[in-house]
Amino acid sequence: ASPSPVPHASHIGEGLRDRVAVFATVVTNFPCGITATKNDDVPNLFAFFNFSDSDGATAAGADSGGRVAEGPLDAEINMVEGCAEDLRSVSVRLIMQRTEGAGRVHVVSPHPFVHPTAELHATANDLKRMMQMMRWFRDRVLGHSDVEGHVYDFIPGDDIVRSDEMLEAYIRSFSEWYLHPSGSLSGSVDRRLRLRGLENVRVADASVLPNGLPSGHPDVTIRMLGNSAAQWLMEEHVALSSAMPPPQHRAAG
Repeated sequence: ASPSPVPHASHIGEGLRDRVAVFATVVTNFPCGITATKNDDVPNLFAFFNFSDSDGATAAGADSGGRVAEGPLDAEINMVEGCAEDLRSVSVRLIMQRTEGAGRVHVVSPHPFVHPTAELHATANDLKRMMQMMRWFRDRVLGHSDVEGHVYDFIPGDDIVRSDEMLEAYIRSFSEWYLHPSGSLSGSVDRRLRLRGLENVRVADASVLPNGLPSGHPDVTIRMLGNSAAQWLMEEHVALSSAMPPPQHRAAG
């Protein structure tokens, strides 16, 4: 069978998405008691949650087109223990798993050692969701009856969290892309991860994930893609070997 046609070049690289994180700090009223070797950048906690309202619509409201975003809106939380003077603190990364906006990858040189450039986009609705995520954490986690009495301070602070204008400015200043890019080859591979229009080329990384990101961390999904590609290659190798005629051995003498 002839290979599938190559997708139009203008579409290759589109659909680039990444997760986006915003930072916060919680200072508890517990004494620090953490040694210097423990106070590093490796998170002590990874957890996943969704911050949708019970009816599926987000509290962020409608976007500029009058549409209301539907849940669940999935997120990840990372926590790293530390010290704020003599009190135990927790650095928090609230990571929204899926953005509405999409960008693209630009290949700037045919040389393999010249990095492409990534153009990432977030929408106004993504910003509203980030604000909702921060408020969800403040109200549902730090405001929980088992937690609230142990919180000494919270950065950005309640005055910022309750103000739309101030919280938007905080998120714009203290958020970043989380370096899990994906989706730029969506639709450019077939069901067995073969790049359309080329023979013997498979892609088994996050670039082929449909619509960008899964709702959770992409690590396991990417491992599964690699495992599937390896199995298909082995199957094809066995089939090709079986179809080849046996080697001819020349008689001695």
